[in-house]
Amino acid sequence: MAEVVWRFGIPAKREDVEMIEQRTGFSLPSDYVDCVLKNNGGRPHPCAFDLEHRKAVVFEALLRVDAQAGLGTLRVMELLEGRLPASAVPIGRDPFGNLICLDFTDPGRCAIVFWDHEQEGVQGVSYVCVCFGQLLDLLYEPRQPSGM
Repeated sequence: MAEVVWRFGIPAKREDVEMIEQRTGFSLPSDYVDCVLKNNGGRPHPCAFDLEHRKAVVFEALLRVDAQAGLGTLRVMELLEGRLPASAVPIGRDPFGNLICLDFTDPGRCAIVFWDHEQEGVQGVSYVCVCFGQLLDLLYEPRQPSGM
């Protein structure tokens, strides 16, 4: 497990997080909130994690939570309403338009899932891990192809 270093993030305000909680009706987990308050929109390094059926998925960046964000959490939810499962709150993205989400399917619990934008609703959801902190623990540096 490598220590995660965040690049290019900006601080967020607690009010921004509270606005997302009000709009979604979900209480966001403290490990995620603590991170986004310091690293809003930041890019993690290392940045790769594995799914059961896909290796080296890139966690490109946290979605911004502030109202000034052009394509932040609330805007993404608005644009994908009806496609993204209602229990999912997008918190990050990969370079290809897929999302890393908090999933509130189980009452009282929150898991991390990956949503493939080429599939609709729950068909595009893959389980990643039990919490945001564990996702950070899973991150590793992807290997570069030979000859680069």
